Amino acid sequence: MTSKDDQQLLHDYVATGSEQAFSTLVSRHLNLVYAAARRQTRGDPHLAEDVAQAVFIIFARKASSVRHAAVLPAWLLSTTRFAASNARALEDRRRKHEHKAAAMAPIAHEPPEPVLDDDFATPTLDEALSKLGETDRSALAMRFFQDKSLREVGRALGVSEEAAQKRVTRAVEKLRAFFARRGITVGSSSMIEGLARQATAGAAPAALAPIIASKALSAAAATAGIGATASAIAHGAMTAMKAAQLKLAASIVLAAAVVTGATVIAVKKAAMPARFAAAGAAPPGAVAAAGLAPSPIWQPWHPDAAPAISSASFKNAIMVVSAESNVNDFDNGIDPAVVRTAGADPAGFVASNKPGAAGMCARAWMTLAGPYRGKRVRLSAFIRTQDVKQWAGVQLAVNDAGGTTSPPIAADPFGTPQVSGTSDWTRCYAVADIPQSAAVIQFTGMLNGPGKMWMDDFRLDVVPATVATTVDNNWRLFTNFVGKFDLSQDASSPRNGHATVCLSSGNAVRGEWSALRRVERDGRQYAGKKVRLSAYIKSQDVAARSGLFLNVSSMGEVTATDMTHRPIVGTMGWMKYSIVVPVPEDSDAFECGVLLYGNGKLWIDDIKCELVNEPATTRNKH
Repeated sequence: MTSKDDQQLLHDYVATGSEQAFSTLVSRHLNLVYAAARRQTRGDPHLAEDVAQAVFIIFARKASSVRHAAVLPAWLLSTTRFAASNARALEDRRRKHEHKAAAMAPIAHEPPEPVLDDDFATPTLDEALSKLGETDRSALAMRFFQDKSLREVGRALGVSEEAAQKRVTRAVEKLRAFFARRGITVGSSSMIEGLARQATAGAAPAALAPIIASKALSAAAATAGIGATASAIAHGAMTAMKAAQLKLAASIVLAAAVVTGATVIAVKKAAMPARFAAAGAAPPGAVAAAGLAPSPIWQPWHPDAAPAISSASFKNAIMVVSAESNVNDFDNGIDPAVVRTAGADPAGFVASNKPGAAGMCARAWMTLAGPYRGKRVRLSAFIRTQDVKQWAGVQLAVNDAGGTTSPPIAADPFGTPQVSGTSDWTRCYAVADIPQSAAVIQFTGMLNGPGKMWMDDFRLDVVPATVATTVDNNWRLFTNFVGKFDLSQDASSPRNGHATVCLSSGNAVRGEWSALRRVERDGRQYAGKKVRLSAYIKSQDVAARSGLFLNVSSMGEVTATDMTHRPIVGTMGWMKYSIVVPVPEDSDAFECGVLLYGNGKLWIDDIKCELVNEPATTRNKH
């Protein structure tokens, strides 16, 4: 009889609590966990056993948070790192107390030396692995630590053997780059050989798996018989994991942050403030007056008057600069001189510190996604600007257990509206559905380019499904040149009985652009296949080469397909355009749409992506 794969076993345990399924998973993955634990506990086999026990106690309790068995090795390595860190801290405290009790007598036994002799096969290896994305980490673990063939790795990841080879090779190069930054030079062949040795180094004792499985299940059921050390390690590791998901610095006490930073309000029947209701609008008057239906592609988003079901507010002082910020060109913090309303906290701010400030800077916060899973949430904040050259606004990103090392599973990178120039307080929004696989929700107030912005009153509301989402898997206007481009419903160029979408600019300068764009964040239905993007487009006075684009992201590389061989320039009537691109089996996501360079107008209708069986358009890698 064919044995069940990890995905079937994971499903059986999560759905039915099958002890047999859990025990099988433990036996398959114990060596991976135990070897990582020995690397990170100074080679101490007894402490490594306690760490492994703690990891599987956590897994018994948190298995439902593992989104797919393909990333289980990555999840186990990450959890081992938290558990080993806590175990070392507990062990150091124990030795300190023993040393004090012995009146400062020398410790009789030195800790065991690490069992591995590779220069890089130390806790630094596990630190390097933690910097990889979840899928890369799993691929390396399966290939080298669990000695699986590339075919087996590909099958687990749902890709071909060739795609698995590419992912493993690139992940190895990322590890080499990490060590190089630490001053450790490791050749590709040496790295691969060293990683391969981990499959046999520090294997767990043969009788350990059933003991660990039994104790982990007992711990999950809160029964007796669990070792105090393993239980303490598990408790500390889970606390650390929760704090890490929130991206808290080690010096921040989580409980204090929650008390001072978020106020949870139950909202049942209270009406929304007037500022929410007043902005609502019907479809554009010209469209309605012409007796036309609005374009099915895109409609303007307006704040909804529906009351929030619940709401959480976040104080400005708890927000921190995001990791992606250019802190050399921007300053950020709290501005005590700016208070939006009487009695309110001082506003947060971001400001460029040089005229040619490049990139962006954002103040950010993260919250656990658990209370919001399966619900629609609305982020809102007040934004005020001064001399902003590009745009300021809010961002919302939802990540799974891979955290911010993995691409978001839902995102609105711009918010609505984007604010430029000098403006008074403007309420900005982002609305998204939170998937069941979500682990954390991150939100920011962001400044792109030179200028200054202030931010206040960040709120995260649970709202009814009647409130439209703003995430980027909807067709959206995409540009860094806010105020230069417009996206509108236009009744003057109808097609098939409805208005069409018009992307236009009358004051753009050379190099400025905008796009009607959408992002497919889960490209699995397209992986390994060819996709055709097509649309009917009409143009007027288009100044520069414009047209369709489709960019595919695969392990950090972007394959771009556009219409440079058949650009839209000048004035042309309605025509159908299309491009075709193969989507790699290991693709992370892709974005597509219609790009307008400079001045002119593009009317767009019937734009769609579909699977096809025809030759691909020429691609350009960059």
